[in-house]
Amino acid sequence: MTTHELAHLLDHLQIGLGSSLKARSGFAEVIEVFRELPNQSLKELAKSLRKAHAPPTGKAKTSNTVPQVIDQIRAIRAGSAPATPLELAQLNVNQLKEILRAFQQPDKGKKLALLARVQQLVTVSDASAPSHAANPLAPAPLSEADLIAVEEGLRLFTELRDNKALSLTEVRAEFERLRQYKKPVIEEISRRLNYTPHGSQKEMLDRLLANLESIKMSQYRTDQILANP
Repeated sequence: MTTHELAHLLDHLQIGLGSSLKARSGFAEVIEVFRELPNQSLKELAKSLRKAHAPPTGKAKTSNTVPQVIDQIRAIRAGSAPATPLELAQLNVNQLKEILRAFQQPDKGKKLALLARVQQLVTVSDASAPSHAANPLAPAPLSEADLIAVEEGLRLFTELRDNKALSLTEVRAEFERLRQYKKPVIEEISRRLNYTPHGSQKEMLDRLLANLESIKMSQYRTDQILANP
Protein backbone atom coordinates (compact mmCIF):
# COMPACT_ATOMS: atom_id res chain seq x y z
CA MET A 1 0.00 0.00 0.00
CA THR A 2 1.20 3.54 -0.79
CA THR A 3 0.66 6.83 1.02
CA HIS A 4 -1.95 7.99 -1.49
CA GLU A 5 -3.81 4.67 -1.24
CA LEU A 6 -3.83 5.01 2.53
CA ALA A 7 -5.23 8.54 2.20
CA HIS A 8 -8.01 7.20 -0.03
CA LEU A 9 -8.78 4.42 2.49
CA LEU A 10 -8.88 6.86 5.41
CA ASP A 11 -11.14 9.14 3.41
CA HIS A 12 -13.68 6.32 3.04
CA LEU A 13 -13.32 5.49 6.72
CA GLN A 14 -14.08 9.10 7.63
CA ILE A 15 -17.24 8.99 5.54
CA GLY A 16 -18.28 5.72 7.17
CA LEU A 17 -17.77 7.06 10.68
CA GLY A 18 -19.82 10.13 9.88
CA SER A 19 -21.25 11.91 12.90
CA SER A 20 -19.58 9.52 15.34
CA LEU A 21 -16.23 11.08 14.47
CA LYS A 22 -15.50 13.88 16.92
CA ALA A 23 -15.12 17.38 15.54
CA ARG A 24 -11.57 18.68 15.36
CA SER A 25 -10.18 15.19 15.81
CA GLY A 26 -7.50 15.91 13.24
CA PHE A 27 -8.62 12.99 11.08
CA ALA A 28 -9.11 15.16 7.99
CA GLU A 29 -5.74 16.83 8.48
CA VAL A 30 -4.01 13.46 8.61
CA ILE A 31 -5.65 12.45 5.34
CA GLU A 32 -4.54 15.67 3.73
CA VAL A 33 -0.95 15.12 4.90
CA PHE A 34 -0.81 11.67 3.30
CA ARG A 35 -2.16 13.15 0.07
CA GLU A 36 0.52 15.84 0.06
CA LEU A 37 3.34 13.34 0.62
CA PRO A 38 5.11 11.83 -2.40
CA ASN A 39 3.37 8.61 -3.40
CA GLN A 40 5.62 6.00 -1.78
CA SER A 41 5.18 2.71 -0.04
CA LEU A 42 4.35 2.73 3.65
CA LYS A 43 7.55 0.76 4.25
CA GLU A 44 9.60 3.55 2.68
CA LEU A 45 7.68 6.15 4.69
CA ALA A 46 8.33 4.28 7.95
CA LYS A 47 12.03 4.00 7.09
CA SER A 48 12.39 7.75 6.42
CA LEU A 49 10.49 8.62 9.62
CA ARG A 50 12.74 6.39 11.72
CA LYS A 51 15.82 7.93 10.14
CA ALA A 52 14.61 11.47 10.80
CA HIS A 53 13.97 10.83 14.50
CA ALA A 54 16.84 8.47 15.24
CA PRO A 55 19.27 9.63 17.98
CA PRO A 56 22.64 10.88 16.68
CA THR A 57 25.30 8.23 16.35
CA GLY A 58 28.83 8.50 17.66
CA LYS A 59 30.09 10.81 20.36
CA ALA A 60 28.65 14.28 20.36
CA LYS A 61 31.14 17.09 20.13
CA THR A 62 31.34 18.91 23.43
CA SER A 63 32.49 22.45 23.92
CA ASN A 64 35.47 23.15 26.11
CA THR A 65 34.71 23.91 29.73
CA VAL A 66 35.87 27.16 31.33
CA PRO A 67 38.81 25.49 33.16
CA GLN A 68 39.90 23.90 29.88
CA VAL A 69 39.84 27.25 28.07
CA ILE A 70 41.80 28.89 30.90
CA ASP A 71 44.41 26.11 30.77
CA GLN A 72 44.60 26.43 26.99
CA ILE A 73 45.17 30.19 27.18
CA ARG A 74 47.87 29.76 29.84
CA ALA A 75 49.64 27.18 27.70
CA ILE A 76 49.53 29.48 24.65
CA ARG A 77 50.77 32.48 26.62
CA ALA A 78 53.59 30.41 28.09
CA GLY A 79 54.62 29.27 24.62
CA SER A 80 54.01 25.58 25.39
CA ALA A 81 51.09 25.28 22.95
CA PRO A 82 50.36 26.69 19.48
CA ALA A 83 48.05 29.71 19.24
CA THR A 84 45.03 27.79 17.94
CA PRO A 85 41.54 29.38 17.70
CA LEU A 86 39.63 29.09 20.97
CA GLU A 87 36.20 27.45 21.07
CA LEU A 88 34.23 30.29 22.66
CA ALA A 89 30.97 30.36 20.71
CA GLN A 90 29.04 28.29 23.26
CA LEU A 91 30.26 30.24 26.30
CA ASN A 92 27.86 32.65 27.96
CA VAL A 93 28.63 36.06 29.44
CA ASN A 94 29.29 34.73 32.95
CA GLN A 95 31.72 32.11 31.64
CA LEU A 96 33.61 34.70 29.60
CA LYS A 97 33.84 36.91 32.68
CA GLU A 98 35.21 33.97 34.69
CA ILE A 99 37.97 33.49 32.12
CA LEU A 100 38.87 37.18 32.18
CA ARG A 101 38.98 37.23 35.98
CA ALA A 102 41.34 34.24 35.93
CA PHE A 103 43.82 36.49 34.10
CA GLN A 104 42.92 39.55 36.21
CA GLN A 105 41.41 41.33 33.20
CA PRO A 106 38.42 43.72 33.19
CA ASP A 107 35.15 41.79 32.97
CA LYS A 108 32.73 44.61 32.18
CA GLY A 109 30.82 44.96 28.92
CA LYS A 110 28.58 43.00 26.58
CA LYS A 111 29.28 39.56 25.16
CA LEU A 112 31.00 40.73 21.96
CA ALA A 113 33.41 42.92 23.93
CA LEU A 114 34.12 40.09 26.38
CA LEU A 115 34.74 37.67 23.50
CA ALA A 116 37.20 40.07 21.90
CA ARG A 117 39.01 40.52 25.22
CA VAL A 118 39.34 36.77 25.75
CA GLN A 119 40.62 36.32 22.21
CA GLN A 120 43.16 39.06 22.84
CA LEU A 121 44.57 37.13 25.79
CA VAL A 122 46.36 34.76 23.42
CA THR A 123 48.02 37.55 21.43
CA VAL A 124 50.25 38.67 24.30
CA SER A 125 52.68 36.20 25.83
CA ASP A 126 53.64 36.22 29.49
CA ALA A 127 57.11 36.63 30.94
CA SER A 128 58.10 33.05 30.07
CA ALA A 129 57.39 33.49 26.34
CA PRO A 130 60.16 33.98 23.73
CA SER A 131 62.04 37.29 23.76
CA HIS A 132 61.77 40.09 21.18
CA ALA A 133 64.63 38.62 19.15
CA ALA A 134 62.72 35.35 18.71
CA ASN A 135 59.32 36.97 18.38
CA PRO A 136 59.05 40.02 16.07
CA LEU A 137 55.62 40.83 17.48
CA ALA A 138 57.00 41.28 21.00
CA PRO A 139 57.53 44.84 22.32
CA ALA A 140 60.85 46.55 21.69
CA PRO A 141 63.42 46.28 24.52
CA LEU A 142 63.29 49.06 27.12
CA SER A 143 66.19 51.26 28.15
CA GLU A 144 67.96 50.63 31.43
CA ALA A 145 66.21 53.62 33.03
CA ASP A 146 62.81 52.34 31.90
CA LEU A 147 63.56 48.87 33.26
CA ILE A 148 64.40 50.41 36.63
CA ALA A 149 61.08 52.28 36.49
CA VAL A 150 59.30 49.00 35.68
CA GLU A 151 60.81 47.34 38.74
CA GLU A 152 59.82 50.31 40.91
CA GLY A 153 56.28 50.25 39.56
CA LEU A 154 55.95 46.51 40.06
CA ARG A 155 57.22 46.81 43.61
CA LEU A 156 54.67 49.54 44.35
CA PHE A 157 51.80 47.61 42.83
CA THR A 158 52.59 44.38 44.67
CA GLU A 159 53.00 46.21 47.98
CA LEU A 160 49.60 47.85 47.53
CA ARG A 161 48.12 44.49 46.54
CA ASP A 162 49.60 42.45 49.38
CA ASN A 163 49.44 44.91 52.27
CA LYS A 164 46.10 44.08 53.88
CA ALA A 165 46.47 46.89 56.42
CA LEU A 166 45.91 49.56 53.76
CA SER A 167 42.45 51.00 53.29
CA LEU A 168 40.99 51.38 49.82
CA THR A 169 41.48 55.16 50.06
CA GLU A 170 45.16 54.69 50.89
CA VAL A 171 45.58 52.23 48.04
CA ARG A 172 44.09 54.70 45.55
CA ALA A 173 46.26 57.55 46.83
CA GLU A 174 49.49 55.52 46.63
CA PHE A 175 48.58 54.15 43.20
CA GLU A 176 48.70 57.69 41.76
CA ARG A 177 52.51 57.44 41.91
CA LEU A 178 52.34 55.05 38.96
CA ARG A 179 50.94 57.80 36.74
CA GLN A 180 54.37 59.46 36.54
CA TYR A 181 55.74 56.63 34.38
CA LYS A 182 55.83 56.61 30.58
CA LYS A 183 53.46 54.49 28.51
CA PRO A 184 56.05 51.80 27.57
CA VAL A 185 56.82 51.37 31.27
CA ILE A 186 53.14 50.95 32.12
CA GLU A 187 52.79 48.47 29.27
CA GLU A 188 55.66 46.38 30.61
CA ILE A 189 54.30 46.54 34.16
CA SER A 190 50.96 45.28 32.83
CA ARG A 191 52.63 42.42 30.97
CA ARG A 192 54.60 41.30 34.01
CA LEU A 193 51.39 41.30 36.01
CA ASN A 194 49.83 39.11 33.27
CA TYR A 195 47.47 41.87 32.17
CA THR A 196 46.92 42.61 28.49
CA PRO A 197 48.24 46.14 27.73
CA HIS A 198 46.07 48.00 25.25
CA GLY A 199 44.66 51.49 24.86
CA SER A 200 46.07 54.78 26.06
CA GLN A 201 48.36 55.21 29.06
CA LYS A 202 45.43 56.49 31.16
CA GLU A 203 43.22 53.57 30.11
CA MET A 204 45.88 51.03 31.08
CA LEU A 205 46.43 52.70 34.46
CA ASP A 206 42.70 52.88 35.09
CA ARG A 207 42.41 49.16 34.37
CA LEU A 208 45.31 48.39 36.70
CA LEU A 209 43.64 50.41 39.43
CA ALA A 210 40.27 48.73 38.85
CA ASN A 211 41.90 45.30 39.10
CA LEU A 212 43.77 46.33 42.23
CA GLU A 213 40.56 47.60 43.82
CA SER A 214 38.84 44.33 42.97
CA ILE A 215 41.64 42.34 44.61
CA LYS A 216 41.52 44.50 47.75
CA MET A 217 37.74 44.16 48.02
CA SER A 218 38.09 40.37 47.81
CA GLN A 219 40.70 40.50 50.57
CA TYR A 220 38.43 42.62 52.78
CA ARG A 221 35.50 40.25 52.29
CA THR A 222 37.67 37.23 53.07
CA ASP A 223 38.99 38.86 56.25
CA GLN A 224 35.44 39.66 57.38
CA ILE A 225 34.33 36.08 56.82
CA LEU A 226 37.29 34.73 58.79
CA ALA A 227 36.72 37.24 61.57
CA ASN A 228 33.01 36.38 61.83
CA PRO A 229 32.72 32.61 61.30
